[in-house]
Amino acid sequence: MALNLIFLIIGFAFIFWGAQYLINAVVFLSRKLGISTLVIGLTVVAFGTSTPELFVGIWSAIKGDPIISLGNVLGANLANIGLIIGLTALIQPIKVKTSSLKKEFPFVILAPVMLYLLAMDGILSRLDGIILLIMAFLFVYYAIWSAGQNNGELINKIKALSQAGDAKTETVRQFFFLILGLILLILGAKFIVSAGISIANIYGVSEIIIGVTVITMGTALPELFASITALIKKSAEISFGNVIGSTIFNIFVILGIVVIISPIIVPAYLINFDLLFLILFTLILITLLRTSDRMARIEGAVLLISYIGYIVYLIYTG
Repeated sequence: MALNLIFLIIGFAFIFWGAQYLINAVVFLSRKLGISTLVIGLTVVAFGTSTPELFVGIWSAIKGDPIISLGNVLGANLANIGLIIGLTALIQPIKVKTSSLKKEFPFVILAPVMLYLLAMDGILSRLDGIILLIMAFLFVYYAIWSAGQNNGELINKIKALSQAGDAKTETVRQFFFLILGLILLILGAKFIVSAGISIANIYGVSEIIIGVTVITMGTALPELFASITALIKKSAEISFGNVIGSTIFNIFVILGIVVIISPIIVPAYLINFDLLFLILFTLILITLLRTSDRMARIEGAVLLISYIGYIVYLIYTG
């Protein structure tokens, strides 16, 4: 028991420092290269903080139990919207350029809707996985294109930055911290999930409660810490971009890879309730963002309370 608590504390420490290193490096590099912080949040940070879900997914697929990954992705996406955006807005109202985010709205709602349509026949096949991965590549291309980033200009800036003496040294240093941050986030999530499951088993907690709380919370912690750290550093676009990008990556990339390794038989209750709830939750988020360029505390409270209600319902019916 004591060893599990130590691993839990180490995991939280790794995730805290990993988020610090990651956001510092991303803010530095995006400003030096003139890349929109929203694009960075939607792509690099989002993929980096989604890696715990990726490892859980690959492990579960290899073990022949990929349904764990599907549950984890659904839980993580709901946590991204309800817990992470809701909690960060409660901590500090978030100002976001909705004109930039509106360009990403098609993919934000397309991801859960496409997952629902692909799962309606009761199975996510390898062909479905290929379709999801293709959508992931299209999303990354669209995010860069919609931000108006000229690839030629970006390449020239990277070359200039790499040849600029002191700037080159600092750039290498920040790339190192970016990678270190991602590694710490991954290790931290692994320690927290492993220790949390062991503690839950010691106290005889049911598997559904473990899955809904420990695994989802453990894999969602990188997004939470990265988002809060970005808010503290006045980089709200990275915070929102990270959450939205992670939500899209979780469905397109993680489930895409998982079902290629091992197709998933989707239970009817996941299709008829959880997936529909995710679509509804996503629509609520988009509606809130379309009406204002500021996520107020009351709106954060609505999202957070809705998420807590979902968790309570799952535990009660489970």
